[in-house]
Amino acid sequence: MENITRFCVKMKVEFAVMVFDDFTGRQLKGSQAKITVPGVENFRLVVKPDGYFVMLSGPEKIEKIMVSAYGFETERVDIDHKKICPDNPIVRVRMRPDRCYPLRAEHEWLEGCTIPGTVVQVACRTREHQLKLLMDYKKGGKELCIFPPGNENYEGKTFAIYTKDKLKEIVTLQERVSEKDSIYKLYEPLNGDYKKLETVLCPICKAVADKEGKYFMPVKGTKEEIDILNIVNADNKTEINKRAEEKDG
Repeated sequence: MENITRFCVKMKVEFAVMVFDDFTGRQLKGSQAKITVPGVENFRLVVKPDGYFVMLSGPEKIEKIMVSAYGFETERVDIDHKKICPDNPIVRVRMRPDRCYPLRAEHEWLEGCTIPGTVVQVACRTREHQLKLLMDYKKGGKELCIFPPGNENYEGKTFAIYTKDKLKEIVTLQERVSEKDSIYKLYEPLNGDYKKLETVLCPICKAVADKEGKYFMPVKGTKEEIDILNIVNADNKTEINKRAEEKDG
């Protein structure tokens, strides 16, 4: 009788990656996204059917990853291991649409020219996309309970906080603590006090100017419903367009 020796090798998870369409909040799963590690060919990656890209531990810690997907800009992400929760080691990556992104007829977009490498951030202030607070918060708070909860996952999403139509600060939501109440941890503590009846959170769309200084981003709202937060245009102009001829899909 042939002797068979079996080995069981346990692999330690370094962290997992979740990838989202930043414009719609839709999660990209499986072959919809590709993850690579710059300078490393034989890194250990397990692609789970539930949308997690699991990075297994190797001889060296992974300090940077690149995430690519059709219709999106390639994201280069620095991994800060100090900010990864050991009990839930997840890195959330929001993908920015590029010019191949499938826009609908009702979608508008912003494009222009500025200094190469400039990060362009736009706050979308349409009422249908605004979120509100379910309670008051003090300076130094490390989480937010938002309303309406909806079905969209806001993990890793950046918002502009407005009080009485005045921009107060920009925050990024981290992991979701409670799905029932839509409680999210924050990457950084709050810089101010906020009353729920006076405060709204407006989603931020972001683009990075390419080597020629050109940028492109879909926006949620019309020209009158967005705030350009930080941009320096070469010609001091911005332009918002609409694809009236674009088919729905």
